[in-house]
Amino acid sequence: MGWVKCNVDGSFLPDNSSAGCGGVCRDAQGKWLYGFAQRIDYYDNTKAETFAIYKGLAEAWRLDYKKVIIESDSESAVDLVNQRSSTSDWGLGLLVNQAREYVNKDWEVLILYISRDYNKVADKLASLSHEFQVGELREYEDPPQPCIYYLSDGVSGKRR
Repeated sequence: MGWVKCNVDGSFLPDNSSAGCGGVCRDAQGKWLYGFAQRIDYYDNTKAETFAIYKGLAEAWRLDYKKVIIESDSESAVDLVNQRSSTSDWGLGLLVNQAREYVNKDWEVLILYISRDYNKVADKLASLSHEFQVGELREYEDPPQPCIYYLSDGVSGKRR
Protein backbone atom coordinates (compact mmCIF):
# COMPACT_ATOMS: atom_id res chain seq x y z
CA MET A 1 0.00 0.00 0.00
CA GLY A 2 1.11 3.50 -0.74
CA TRP A 3 3.42 2.45 -3.55
CA VAL A 4 3.09 3.66 -7.14
CA LYS A 5 4.34 1.47 -9.96
CA CYS A 6 5.71 3.16 -13.06
CA ASN A 7 6.35 0.97 -16.06
CA VAL A 8 8.70 2.61 -18.56
CA ASP A 9 10.04 1.69 -21.96
CA GLY A 10 12.41 3.13 -24.52
CA SER A 11 12.06 2.63 -28.24
CA PHE A 12 14.61 3.04 -31.01
CA LEU A 13 13.94 2.59 -34.72
CA PRO A 14 17.32 2.29 -36.48
CA ASP A 15 15.86 2.66 -39.99
CA ASN A 16 15.03 6.32 -39.38
CA SER A 17 17.05 6.97 -36.17
CA SER A 18 13.87 7.73 -34.25
CA ALA A 19 13.93 7.31 -30.48
CA GLY A 20 11.25 7.76 -27.87
CA CYS A 21 10.10 6.66 -24.48
CA GLY A 22 6.86 6.16 -22.62
CA GLY A 23 5.63 5.34 -19.19
CA VAL A 24 2.57 4.72 -17.11
CA CYS A 25 2.14 5.15 -13.35
CA ARG A 26 -0.52 3.15 -11.53
CA ASP A 27 -1.56 2.80 -7.92
CA ALA A 28 -1.52 -0.42 -5.87
CA GLN A 29 -4.88 -1.43 -7.35
CA GLY A 30 -3.64 -0.94 -10.92
CA LYS A 31 -5.60 2.28 -11.49
CA TRP A 32 -4.10 4.60 -14.10
CA LEU A 33 -2.63 7.70 -12.44
CA TYR A 34 -0.50 9.24 -15.17
CA GLY A 35 1.09 8.40 -18.49
CA PHE A 36 3.60 10.03 -20.78
CA ALA A 37 5.24 9.64 -24.17
CA GLN A 38 8.19 11.67 -25.42
CA ARG A 39 10.22 11.72 -28.61
CA ILE A 40 13.88 11.97 -27.69
CA ASP A 41 17.18 12.65 -29.38
CA TYR A 42 19.13 9.49 -28.48
CA TYR A 43 20.48 7.23 -31.16
CA ASP A 44 20.65 3.77 -29.72
CA ASN A 45 18.42 1.43 -27.80
CA THR A 46 20.33 1.43 -24.50
CA LYS A 47 20.22 5.23 -24.30
CA ALA A 48 16.50 5.27 -25.12
CA GLU A 49 15.82 2.64 -22.43
CA THR A 50 17.96 4.47 -19.87
CA PHE A 51 16.27 7.77 -20.70
CA ALA A 52 12.90 6.08 -20.10
CA ILE A 53 14.00 5.15 -16.57
CA TYR A 54 15.30 8.67 -15.98
CA LYS A 55 12.06 10.19 -17.30
CA GLY A 56 9.95 7.85 -15.17
CA LEU A 57 11.91 8.89 -12.08
CA ALA A 58 11.66 12.58 -12.98
CA GLU A 59 7.90 12.42 -13.55
CA ALA A 60 7.27 10.41 -10.37
CA TRP A 61 9.29 12.95 -8.37
CA ARG A 62 7.46 15.86 -10.02
CA LEU A 63 4.12 14.26 -9.17
CA ASP A 64 5.27 13.91 -5.54
CA TYR A 65 4.99 10.14 -5.31
CA LYS A 66 7.03 9.05 -2.27
CA LYS A 67 7.18 5.27 -2.78
CA VAL A 68 7.89 4.30 -6.37
CA ILE A 69 8.67 1.11 -8.22
CA ILE A 70 10.10 1.71 -11.68
CA GLU A 71 9.83 -1.33 -13.95
CA SER A 72 11.71 -1.62 -17.25
CA ASP A 73 12.15 -4.46 -19.71
CA SER A 74 15.76 -3.43 -20.34
CA GLU A 75 17.99 -5.42 -18.02
CA SER A 76 21.08 -3.50 -19.13
CA ALA A 77 19.51 -0.09 -18.37
CA VAL A 78 18.24 -1.31 -14.99
CA ASP A 79 21.70 -2.66 -14.14
CA LEU A 80 23.33 0.63 -15.15
CA VAL A 81 21.05 2.77 -13.00
CA ASN A 82 21.22 0.31 -10.08
CA GLN A 83 25.05 0.44 -10.34
CA ARG A 84 25.44 -3.24 -11.16
CA SER A 85 27.35 -2.40 -14.35
CA SER A 86 29.21 0.52 -15.87
CA THR A 87 29.67 2.15 -19.23
CA SER A 88 32.52 3.82 -21.07
CA ASP A 89 30.05 5.79 -23.22
CA TRP A 90 30.27 9.39 -21.94
CA GLY A 91 26.75 10.36 -23.02
CA LEU A 92 25.21 7.25 -21.52
CA GLY A 93 27.22 7.75 -18.32
CA LEU A 94 25.86 11.28 -17.96
CA LEU A 95 22.31 10.01 -18.39
CA VAL A 96 22.88 7.24 -15.83
CA ASN A 97 24.21 9.79 -13.34
CA GLN A 98 21.13 11.98 -13.83
CA ALA A 99 18.90 8.98 -13.11
CA ARG A 100 20.94 8.09 -10.02
CA GLU A 101 20.52 11.66 -8.74
CA TYR A 102 16.78 11.03 -8.63
CA VAL A 103 17.26 7.66 -6.93
CA ASN A 104 19.25 9.38 -4.16
CA LYS A 105 16.55 11.93 -3.34
CA ASP A 106 14.43 11.71 -0.19
CA TRP A 107 11.98 8.98 -1.22
CA GLU A 108 11.75 5.21 -1.56
CA VAL A 109 12.58 3.92 -5.05
CA LEU A 110 13.05 0.46 -6.49
CA ILE A 111 14.13 -0.06 -10.09
CA LEU A 112 13.34 -3.52 -11.36
CA TYR A 113 13.75 -5.53 -14.52
CA ILE A 114 10.59 -7.20 -15.83
CA SER A 115 9.73 -9.28 -18.85
CA ARG A 116 8.64 -7.46 -22.00
CA ASP A 117 5.35 -9.39 -21.70
CA TYR A 118 4.51 -7.35 -18.61
CA ASN A 119 5.42 -3.98 -20.09
CA LYS A 120 3.04 -3.68 -23.02
CA VAL A 121 1.37 -0.41 -21.97
CA ALA A 122 4.71 1.40 -21.60
CA ASP A 123 5.84 -0.14 -24.89
CA LYS A 124 2.74 1.19 -26.64
CA LEU A 125 3.26 4.67 -25.18
CA ALA A 126 6.90 4.63 -26.33
CA SER A 127 5.85 3.62 -29.85
CA LEU A 128 3.37 6.52 -29.99
CA SER A 129 6.25 8.95 -29.44
CA HIS A 130 7.72 8.26 -32.88
CA GLU A 131 4.90 10.37 -34.35
CA PHE A 132 6.01 13.47 -32.36
CA GLN A 133 8.63 16.15 -32.96
CA VAL A 134 11.96 15.61 -31.16
CA GLY A 135 11.58 16.83 -27.57
CA GLU A 136 7.77 16.79 -27.66
CA LEU A 137 6.22 15.39 -24.49
CA ARG A 138 2.61 14.31 -24.22
CA GLU A 139 1.06 13.65 -20.83
CA TYR A 140 -2.01 11.49 -20.29
CA GLU A 141 -4.35 11.82 -17.32
CA ASP A 142 -6.37 8.99 -18.86
CA PRO A 143 -5.14 6.10 -21.00
CA PRO A 144 -4.93 6.98 -24.69
CA GLN A 145 -7.04 4.78 -26.95
CA PRO A 146 -4.12 2.65 -28.27
CA CYS A 147 -3.35 1.53 -24.68
CA ILE A 148 -6.86 0.41 -23.70
CA TYR A 149 -6.39 -3.07 -25.18
CA TYR A 150 -3.33 -3.71 -23.00
CA LEU A 151 -4.94 -2.58 -19.76
CA SER A 152 -7.17 -5.65 -19.57
CA ASP A 153 -5.68 -7.05 -16.36
CA GLY A 154 -5.09 -3.63 -14.77
CA VAL A 155 -1.67 -4.29 -13.28
CA SER A 156 0.87 -5.77 -15.65
CA GLY A 157 -0.46 -4.72 -19.00
CA LYS A 158 -0.27 -8.34 -20.12
CA ARG A 159 -3.33 -9.41 -22.06
CA ARG A 160 -4.94 -12.58 -20.66
